Amino acid sequence: MKILLIQPPYPFSEFPKPSSALLSLGTILKQEGREVEILDLLSTRYSTDKIDRRLARFQPEVIGVTSVTMNFPMAVQTLEYCKKKAPEALAVMGGPHVTFTDEETLRKYPGVDIIVRGEGEDTTRELIQALEKGESLEKVRGLTFRQNGKIQRTEDRPFIPDLDVLPMPDRTLFPLSRYLAMRVPVSILSSRGCPMDCSFCVGYRMTGRKGRFRNPYRVVDEIEAAHRLGFEEVCIDDDLFTRKRSHVFTICDEILRRGLKMNMYIFARVDTVDEPLLKKLREAGCRMICFGLESGNQKVLDLAHKRATPEKAKRAVELCKEVGISPLGSFVLGLPGETRETMEETISFAQSLGIPYGFHLLSPFPGTRVRERASEFGLKILTDDWSLYDADHAVTETEGVSAAEVQSFAKSFFGKLGANIEEMKRGTIAGTYQGPFREDMEKRVEVDFAWKLLSGDLIEEKGKIPRSEVQAGDGPIVPLAQRLAGFLSLPLSFVETNARQSRNQKESPPPSPPRRCEKIGLERGNG
Repeated sequence: MKILLIQPPYPFSEFPKPSSALLSLGTILKQEGREVEILDLLSTRYSTDKIDRRLARFQPEVIGVTSVTMNFPMAVQTLEYCKKKAPEALAVMGGPHVTFTDEETLRKYPGVDIIVRGEGEDTTRELIQALEKGESLEKVRGLTFRQNGKIQRTEDRPFIPDLDVLPMPDRTLFPLSRYLAMRVPVSILSSRGCPMDCSFCVGYRMTGRKGRFRNPYRVVDEIEAAHRLGFEEVCIDDDLFTRKRSHVFTICDEILRRGLKMNMYIFARVDTVDEPLLKKLREAGCRMICFGLESGNQKVLDLAHKRATPEKAKRAVELCKEVGISPLGSFVLGLPGETRETMEETISFAQSLGIPYGFHLLSPFPGTRVRERASEFGLKILTDDWSLYDADHAVTETEGVSAAEVQSFAKSFFGKLGANIEEMKRGTIAGTYQGPFREDMEKRVEVDFAWKLLSGDLIEEKGKIPRSEVQAGDGPIVPLAQRLAGFLSLPLSFVETNARQSRNQKESPPPSPPRRCEKIGLERGNG
């Protein structure tokens, strides 16, 4: 059976990365003898022509798309387009959003045939087996589908008890060269499950509260395999990597024993780190920890069921600085109990920490308690237009602050912050910026440049250089740089330097910290 898996675009481009879900599913199905391809519409410019060409060449029998709420509109649009172009193919959708809106999705979108709920590996495997044998889908747990004009919903599937039964992901299913060019960290999962019950997060409902931990040595095997492919940085994608100390220490010790030199980035809670743990993480290469700090006001934190305090946050930040790990703070505006005063308090608290930080606006995703029990939290949900659930639009309001006030507050803050960042980037490109974030900005503009080339298909469009324009010794680099500099309105020297660096990329590129991880963690949970 031919199976096409599609990674849809995402509403922002700061951290493009291959979908771990599609990697896992694709690897399993491929190992079981199916023909599997992944169409990556994230690291390239979105185009229906690309979909048409893939459908015509591969002619899949099953087309699968995964999504979270933030990219659900594009995901379902893509799947329905595929169904229209290949009506004989079965259109399957999975991910957190449709797990909690399964029946609603099938009713509203006729181009979607089947919803895979929850963890998808075993459900998808059994689904494909049933299709190949012509068997009923009613015995496959974790499915929602149409049958005889009615929506059928099978019983929920329990979580996979032993994650070590899952194979090592075949990362070659994705266009690796594109992600290596952007110096994206490889995503590694060492465990599933989150013990916390934050009211705005859907993570624990997708992966359970009980911790399910992979064999630490298999985790490091995967890190080492990614290193051999060319990755120099690793992001541990666990909801809460620091949940089990012995697990963390064993992984770090094995990294050190093997002599792996990779910068590591993780997600953690402020009450799960201490000096010995942080020192061990730093020894193993940890360069950045993203903490979900959410608010600087205790009442707001309590209503969010965060079970944390600003004092604990300050202490965790101080400890990170002491051992040489960069802490990154993630905050949410518009949580239950929010007022103009609490937002001001949160901004002041974030600035007082002296660390990089980011904000997003509350989006009550399907499956979260702030959505299912909004009135109990004093929250009013204003729209179910999923295209606005990008964490940049105010789609709720509290008793103490309106959506318009939250949006205005955020616009003012982000406008100033964005202007400062753009000024630093322009200075970095021109070679005039000498501020404290110089190294960070240098990495950022390089990655941004690579992203513009790849997401805009600029190499494909601008890269055909006539032989008459090629200069001896430089090949097509100079004429290509001239074209790109004009198109992107960038200094020729900057474009030419980066083009040469891409051609002569060293085996160990400098680290590039994951940016906007506060958004990455929204629908996967980061404690």
